[in-house]
This record gives sequence, structure tokens and C-alpha cells, in this order.
Amino acid sequence: DTVVGFDVDVANAIAEKLSAQYGVTIKAEMMSNDWDPIIPDLMSGKFDAIISAMTKTEERAQEIQFTRAYYTSKQGILASENSPTITGIEDLNKAGIKVGVQSGTTSDIYAAANLPDATIKAYSSFDLAIADLEAGEVDFVLGDLPTIAFFSAENPEKGLKVVGDFGDEELFGIGVRYDEATSSSLPIDVLPIVFSLSAIATIVYFKRR
Repeated sequence: DTVVGFDVDVANAIAEKLSAQYGVTIKAEMMSNDWDPIIPDLMSGKFDAIISAMTKTEERAQEIQFTRAYYTSKQGILASENSPTITGIEDLNKAGIKVGVQSGTTSDIYAAANLPDATIKAYSSFDLAIADLEAGEVDFVLGDLPTIAFFSAENPEKGLKVVGDFGDEELFGIGVRYDEATSSSLPIDVLPIVFSLSAIATIVYFKRR
């Protein structure tokens, strides 16, 4: 029942730095959320920031504001022991190949545009896609490279392995509402501080590695 991951570490590091700098106690409360409504839920005030390996895109930037990038990544391909042998992403574009993605993510967008011959199955959460990969319901799962590498490394007994990467380098940013700098929900102006501390959060992460 505990949310874990490097984004959680980033959120906690920012909360600690803010608390120390302003002499107040600010706690990073983690909330699980489906991906498709994550931006509308941010806008509605359900939570204050998206720290969830969200790629900065022009389309998303029209709705929310991003900090500068705190991590760079590519997309990756995760396979099981029973998956067909491939040499690259182009091998997935074949009839009969079933590919799992998390709905609304950059992997989902890529698959829709570049894998027309494959069968694409979109899931509300990445965990569900992984479960179907393990069960043999899909042949591969596409996702952020550090995320799928984590699943592979943390679950060696499941035989999951990263078999390739693809796409351009992506920049992860923290997403906030455009009016967050003037929000009265916290005792400080959040957005300018998050901008300045995103680099500190990156340093914390790389020290952990």
C-alpha cells in the first residue's frame, strides 16, 4: 500500500527542501491516478502537481505548465520469455503481434501512428499491461525505458526483459496548473520554487543510483 519509485523520491526531496527553506512542514502526499484523466484531475484541484514521468509535449503545455526537465528518457520494449524474437521496434508492426501500452501515454501515441498492422491493447494503468504480458495476453509492452527496466530488474523470476528502445529522447517535467504560482493552498508561491528545485531533485536521484 505504499507508492514507490524515483518520482516519489523526487517529490519527497522537493517537500523536504521547501520545508527547510521556509520553516514550515510540507509533506508530499502521493496519490495514485489513472493516466487518461490525469491532466483534468490536476486542473480540478484533485492534486497539486504531476510528478509521474510525464513527457513534456507542446500539446500538454497548452493545458498545464511544466518545470524544466528533471529527467531524460526514451521509450522501451519489454518482453517475456515467450515473446517472439525481434531486432527492433519495426518488427512489432506485423499481423498477429499484440502490443500492450498504457492509454494516453507517448507509447500509446507512437503505437497508434507507427504500428498499424499490430494489435494494440491500451490499459488504464501500466501494472495491468504488465500483468497481461506475464499472462501471455500480449507479446510486448511499450513504456518509458526506466520504468520497464525497473520491472525487469525488480522481478527477475518473471523473466521480463528489455529488448530494445525507440523514439526520440524525451524530457520529463513536473506538471502544475498555470495559476499555481498564485495559489493560496500553500504558504509559499510554489511554481517558482519548483522550477529552482527541480535540478536539486535530479541530483538526489542520481546520487541514489
